[in-house]
Amino acid sequence: MRSFSVVFAVFSASLANAVGCSGTVEVSFPGVENPGAGAGVACAFDSQCATNRCSADVEAGTCGECVTIEALGQSCTGDHQGCSISAVCEDGVCKSLRKIEGEECGLGPKGDDLGECDVEMYCAPVNGYQAPGECVRLSGVGESCSGELSRCAAGAGCSEDKVCVVPQPGSCVYGAYCSGEETCGADGLCHPGTLAEGAACGSSTGISSTTAAGRARLRKP
Repeated sequence: MRSFSVVFAVFSASLANAVGCSGTVEVSFPGVENPGAGAGVACAFDSQCATNRCSADVEAGTCGECVTIEALGQSCTGDHQGCSISAVCEDGVCKSLRKIEGEECGLGPKGDDLGECDVEMYCAPVNGYQAPGECVRLSGVGESCSGELSRCAAGAGCSEDKVCVVPQPGSCVYGAYCSGEETCGADGLCHPGTLAEGAACGSSTGISSTTAAGRARLRKP
């Protein structure tokens, strides 16, 4: 308990220093009280911003502002502009701190991405899931996502037509998932985990994948 108290005290002190640099900074986080602040709003941590990028130096306890995330090679010197978590603003443009497109990258024993590429890319297997792989740029909205060497950027998913799309709110298809208390319905939307009495439901027949339509009923005591 003592060690926890010490850690909490250190965290609280750092938080106070970050917030103390501006009277307008309120420590709130996306998904808790707000969806994240827009570009130009004062912040202390990345998680306070809608883009998940704050210009503050957390280790130094300084304040900053929420910034937009510019792509690699793009200008980052404008108002409220910044680079991704895997890049820095150097010579006026965003430059990656990791491996970039075309470079070899490591793959795990099962061909899993080890995160060596810039966040705008992923490590694609090019030799039957054996290392090394190659850093390949993620596809943007409206671009093709067919084949092993084509995946969608964050916030988008691959549709049945093999095109990167942004899932609609409440959707559980194309890379979107439901919360822990919801289930993905046949309509591709998230629904409450338990159904009201009389609601349509599917019932399993034996151990096969065959299902039959039914209605939810109250369980007898």
